[in-house]
Amino acid sequence: MDDRNPRRIEDLRAEIATLEESVKGLAHSVVESHPERSLLAFQADWHIRGMLYHFRRLFEHYSAFMHEVSARAGTGASVLIMYAPSFQELLFEFYALVNLCRISLDNLRAFLKPVFTRESQLPKSIRDVLKGETTCPVYHALAGQDLLHYLMDVRNCLVHYRSLATSDNALVLEEGIDATEVVDSGDPFFEAMTRASFRRISERAISVNVYVPDMIFQTDGSGNKKLLRFTYDERWSLLSTARNFTQLAVGSLSLALRCLRDVPNASFQFNARKLGSRPDPPTSAE
Repeated sequence: MDDRNPRRIEDLRAEIATLEESVKGLAHSVVESHPERSLLAFQADWHIRGMLYHFRRLFEHYSAFMHEVSARAGTGASVLIMYAPSFQELLFEFYALVNLCRISLDNLRAFLKPVFTRESQLPKSIRDVLKGETTCPVYHALAGQDLLHYLMDVRNCLVHYRSLATSDNALVLEEGIDATEVVDSGDPFFEAMTRASFRRISERAISVNVYVPDMIFQTDGSGNKKLLRFTYDERWSLLSTARNFTQLAVGSLSLALRCLRDVPNASFQFNARKLGSRPDPPTSAE
């Protein structure tokens, strides 16, 4: 994760359009090459469309929240407690996006089934697949990515440990204000898993950010994970993180569609235990 702050809002709008264009027609190209793989192609395409939909909606709610905060911060206040349904709606979409990204990556095993040998029994979880050894370029691209592990940790946290739930009133602090004092002494429903803040760039310009936690879990020497008290020192932007999650998952599914289109036979292998270095993937899947 190397994006600590979102780019200009206009740049992200263009990135959504570029990502949508990059996957346009992929499912139909699979159908033309291998009609028997049509169902898998259109299912993967549905997941891609869903992730792009949720990110686009998240972007719209983030933009609305940014403008609402800017208008109120313009009065000179440093602590804002404001009615902001857009903040709650932003978190609705982030929750949906995180879950669909993780589900889509888990479902790679189903989408890629025709290009794996019969002996290859892929686990249901993407986490367990990456513990093994495979010749598939889709999984090679995912291996060792810190962003993927953060996505899995966020989803695990939301499902089993912590909710994104918050009221439709948002607490937004000017950067430099001690957030722990304000949050700990106020309504606990304000203590969202994310943290909203703003920074004055000039007399008229205000930068608004919503941050996600630096880390979710800490792993001990025995491999057990412990939920951490969240900190926001790294300033990971929710908007940039959501964009990165979308690019990661959409990119993986688009590569899977290219494999379905370009790899005619069951060519890839998987072994649950790593047995040496990975061989180079077949060039037909590049």
